Amino acid sequence: MSLSKHEYQDRGDEELFAMVQENDQQAFSVLYERYNRRLYSYCLRMLGSHAAAEDIFHDVFVKVYDNRQSFRGGSFVKWLFTIGRTTCLNAIRDRKHADDVNDLKDLLVGSDSSKTGENLFVREALRKAIAGLPPEFREVLILKQFNEYSYDEISDITGISISLAKVRVFRAIKMLQKTLAPYLRDVKK
Repeated sequence: MSLSKHEYQDRGDEELFAMVQENDQQAFSVLYERYNRRLYSYCLRMLGSHAAAEDIFHDVFVKVYDNRQSFRGGSFVKWLFTIGRTTCLNAIRDRKHADDVNDLKDLLVGSDSSKTGENLFVREALRKAIAGLPPEFREVLILKQFNEYSYDEISDITGISISLAKVRVFRAIKMLQKTLAPYLRDVKK
């Protein structure tokens, strides 16, 4: 059954998404056009950066399409923005933890001009803390924070799921923060 553009636009969100679940690309395009500005605006307000908002915005629509079979009814727009919210919050959390680890990374590999006795002591503490992490946490932390691999790449390299890679990086950062809390307080003064 081939519908005209006008007939697609006259359909409700849930009816269109049922068509998307049957692999109707035109129905997905109509939903995208309906909500792309609102979702992008939401992501921009949440993340405060056009570049980050654009990345997350695209991720959300990819997730919606990839997970179309998991939609069990109800309000499509609520489901869309729930995915958007979760994705934004995860990005904010990841960015905060990346900032924390970047502070640690700067200490570890800081410039030669900053090699005072205190900084050397803190760097040594950081090296020991990283070495003291359980291997599965140390591996993903090094891949993510020091080698700058994406979670997808980490998943491929280690043979674990993307979500497990994220969890392990998060936990490794938390372990380091706990171990290095006294040093971080001194450095931020």
